[in-house]
Amino acid sequence: MHSTDEVFQWLSSWQPDILAAYERRLIIAEGDLSWQNQIAEIFYNYYDEHDGEVFLWGESQSYLTGNIKNYRHQLGRENDVVVFAEPDFHPDAFAALSGTIKAGGVLLWLKPSTCKTSLFMQRIIDHFTLDPDVVQLTPTMLPKVNTVKKSALEKQSTALKHGCVTLEQQHAVDSILRVASGHRNRPLVLTADRGRGKSTALALASAHLLLQTTQPPTTIIICAPTINAITVFFQQLSLHCPQGTLTKDKFIFQQHVVRFIPIDVLLETKPTCQLLLVDEAAAIPVHLLSTVAEHFKRIVFSSTQHGYEGAGRGFAIKFQRLLANISPQYRAIHIQQPIRWRENDPLETLIYATFLFDCHHEPLPIKHNASAQRFRFVNKNELTRDNALLTQIFAVLMSAHYKTTPSDLKLLLDNEAVRIVIGYQKENCSVNAVALIVEEGNASNDDVASVINHEKQLTNQFIPQYLLRHLSVENAFKYRYWRINRIAVTEGMQQLGVGSKLLSFVATEAKQLSVDFVSTSFSANQAIVSFWQKNGFTIVNLGLSKVQASGEHAALMLKALNDEAKQIELALAEQFYRKIAFYLPSVFQKLPASLIRQLMRTGKSRWLPPLTSTDNLVVNAFTDKKMQFLQSAFSLQLWTLHYLTNDKVAAEDIIKGTLFSNAEIALDFMVVKLLQQQSDANISTVFSFSGKKQIQQQLQILLHNLICW
Repeated sequence: MHSTDEVFQWLSSWQPDILAAYERRLIIAEGDLSWQNQIAEIFYNYYDEHDGEVFLWGESQSYLTGNIKNYRHQLGRENDVVVFAEPDFHPDAFAALSGTIKAGGVLLWLKPSTCKTSLFMQRIIDHFTLDPDVVQLTPTMLPKVNTVKKSALEKQSTALKHGCVTLEQQHAVDSILRVASGHRNRPLVLTADRGRGKSTALALASAHLLLQTTQPPTTIIICAPTINAITVFFQQLSLHCPQGTLTKDKFIFQQHVVRFIPIDVLLETKPTCQLLLVDEAAAIPVHLLSTVAEHFKRIVFSSTQHGYEGAGRGFAIKFQRLLANISPQYRAIHIQQPIRWRENDPLETLIYATFLFDCHHEPLPIKHNASAQRFRFVNKNELTRDNALLTQIFAVLMSAHYKTTPSDLKLLLDNEAVRIVIGYQKENCSVNAVALIVEEGNASNDDVASVINHEKQLTNQFIPQYLLRHLSVENAFKYRYWRINRIAVTEGMQQLGVGSKLLSFVATEAKQLSVDFVSTSFSANQAIVSFWQKNGFTIVNLGLSKVQASGEHAALMLKALNDEAKQIELALAEQFYRKIAFYLPSVFQKLPASLIRQLMRTGKSRWLPPLTSTDNLVVNAFTDKKMQFLQSAFSLQLWTLHYLTNDKVAAEDIIKGTLFSNAEIALDFMVVKLLQQQSDANISTVFSFSGKKQIQQQLQILLHNLICW
């Protein structure tokens, strides 16, 4: 066994070489726990002597405080060493923390001697073992020092502006400055993989504005998911504007200020600023970003496209499509060249390949042929044998969703309850659609009892657990469910009915296997709810609080596959529609009106409190200006609920004589006024009315048109 002095000497000779090569490495320390702790302490002592930052993910050691909960707090920071000492391999933490390591640093994995065997872990070990740049440490083996291939960094032939390191970064800084000084309403979307100097570009541009502006005082606001995510931003700002003063959440230089404000506070207060920077935008709900884009006139949206904590390619596609409607003259740039390490860095290459961050869906140049569309189930063992197929599946998921993480790859390979369905064209077999299905239900009596007593949260039992606890379906676990966890269709194949055909295939297969329900749960908006309704799914619940990740309320929808299940579905739907009027003025008061209208379209009048002849007389009296609004408000609300369940497409005739530009906006007005009971001040702002009197006039005309229509 090598002594600790020998290991320290090896590290002292080896580490300067990887620093000179401006690269990072994975080191796997495989041995007993006592020996691994000695190795970790050696690395800690070595980097501590060289003023390096060391972070431990795992249980605390005497030389270092461990952290096994909040790896996301490290994002936006820099480390020289990450010691990964978790007994259970957390793929999201492993990948994310690797992205915090600077050139010359290492990811030291203390591989457990009893490493769990699974398809996913076998993939991890195979990739790590076969990579020649991975350093293997054992009690009896030390690598040769000369295994690092030195490669000089490419230097720019000319000096760059603003303190930039690459031409791409300089272009990004110039583009940010153009947002601040050029035409209004031309936001910038800045994307980059991690380690490309994106946050530094924001800081360099901010420093330039502070140093070059004399009058008036400049206010720059920066938003991010957490203040920890912009640690590098403030560090770089302090470096390039050394005369300024940095406190916890703001940087002050003379009369100028750069301030961090959380997104919710920003939207509530809407402060004035010369420039708004939104960093790590992919981690902020898109509907909040949309509101930001509508209110602020000079904005830079910055986001990690290939973050080590997950790929946000779906965000770039969807958000830029939305932003084009708000600000058609927006610009988008992408930084490709890394700054914190060299191009083709061994650690980045390994992480990307292992967790499939580098996969892309390549659309084939053929026209969609509906009759040639095929679907089939994929066996998990097939995925371990066919890496090309696994890559295609993951690429489709990655392109269609805001964030796809290493845990999703683990879900694909390891979760025995997950079924995978792919769609493809007969001519080429290239995957163009994917559904991940979780089999649920039929739990043991002991497990059901633990759920009833709130003693345990069962895995792979989301739907029956929710139905039992929150919707009082006492025999929920009696039934079998196929919950659609993810559904994705490649961009070129969307709006062609592929997703609907995929759901039809799933329902048919489920019915043949005596499954009772196909189910789904998702963050609700009008378009997604409409898609599921068109495919025969019924809304049975809408969460009373927003999902933190999306900022939207979670919808739960069922599609019954037999008569007994249908009775349960209808009973739950009736209960949902009976109580929705109660929640609309309170917890659902800020729901988009278009979503409420979409939810009501599949309701039944018989599920609502009855609309009497007296109610109709009251509504007519209000439209004829014979009754005050407050006296008739209850009947107006009830009449509106019943009207919206008719599932009719309102004709444009209904806006005759009103100030509304189209029927959809007019119906949204009815929803916010009569169902959500929003304030007249807010309604006046949203619909550009002068006040309470004009609101009432427009409501009377609109209701009159609807009654006559």
